[in-house]
Amino acid sequence: MGKSRLVPGRQAHPFFTETAAETKVERSISCPKPTIIVDVDQGIQNNVNYLRVFYTNACCLTNKMTEMKQLLLNDHFDVVCVSETHFNDELSPAEFEVPGYNCFRGDRDFKLDRTMNKNSFSDCGGSVIYVRQNIEVSKTVQGPDSIGVCLDCDMGKVMILCVYRSPSLNKQQDTKLLNFMRTIYEDEAYIAKFCYGDFNLSHISWVSGTIADSPNDSTNALVLRQKGYLDMIHDLGLSWLLTTEITRRRLNKITGVMNESLLDQLLFTDDSLVNDFQLGPHLGKSDHVTLSTELNVSHSTRLELNKAQNEERRNWSKVTPEEILEWSQEVNWDFEKIDSEEITVNDIWNSIMNNLNYLSDKIPLQSKTKNIDTNYNTPWVNRSLKRAIR
Repeated sequence: MGKSRLVPGRQAHPFFTETAAETKVERSISCPKPTIIVDVDQGIQNNVNYLRVFYTNACCLTNKMTEMKQLLLNDHFDVVCVSETHFNDELSPAEFEVPGYNCFRGDRDFKLDRTMNKNSFSDCGGSVIYVRQNIEVSKTVQGPDSIGVCLDCDMGKVMILCVYRSPSLNKQQDTKLLNFMRTIYEDEAYIAKFCYGDFNLSHISWVSGTIADSPNDSTNALVLRQKGYLDMIHDLGLSWLLTTEITRRRLNKITGVMNESLLDQLLFTDDSLVNDFQLGPHLGKSDHVTLSTELNVSHSTRLELNKAQNEERRNWSKVTPEEILEWSQEVNWDFEKIDSEEITVNDIWNSIMNNLNYLSDKIPLQSKTKNIDTNYNTPWVNRSLKRAIR
């Protein structure tokens, strides 16, 4: 039977809860001493004994990318899951790519019943997962408004899913999404599975794990479809993270009533793998909270990936501006299809990136990453302070 996960957590913003008290998180003294990777150039430190995952429903990410990039610049999450992105094929890579992360998109490729009279897919829906570039992704899976990545971690293959279940799905679309999730959770190739998403299961009581205010033999079609997800959770013995928290607040402009609901959730297969979580303020003008989780998933294998990446780091201090200008004269900055109507933004972007990569390849290599076995994980511990401490 499925069960709620009583993980020590804390709500960080009064907008989402007025009664939640700060809870001190105490880790077992048997936890291994964390290994920290320190990037001397960027001052970034990462605990390889835990996987830090961020999730939110963006309610359209295209107009919140500035906030997203700033968030990742400050917090350095390993994996970022975002539902309801509204991404489509017309976006150029410059509009959704985040420096230092690989992007895996699950754009909507179907129409909702209410949009059947349109000639194109609905611009809503979709999910995306950003994975830090020094973490290996061996496989991706895609379902309706969903995307999943398989991470090769020390414990084995770990699947992370990001799902958006629209309340406007018809029965066939809802069944397809449910079967997609069930297939992933039943796949024994993955040692652990984590599914972040906005499931819009408003009729489920996450406190009791039952359909709230409705009998099990309800004839309400929407309730029965939501019960299908609850049955899957119980059949597979999944746990869920949130029980009484509020993950969305939306003002009814007609009645003036603030509607509060728990729509976002994390479903997982092993209680011991969720170490901590924290709810935070919304991203931009989204009406959903953000969810930060710390998973007991060691990904220290990326140490070797870091070393490989650092072998390709360029030492720009070894060249002069005059040399770069001279090399730039070797580049053809014209576009082959400049006189053609077929040229697209992606064509221009790819051409510019190819030219910049050509120039970058001329810069001498360097390697300046150090592996430090320390408990310090603070941005103010820089090289000067470390020398003073020694």
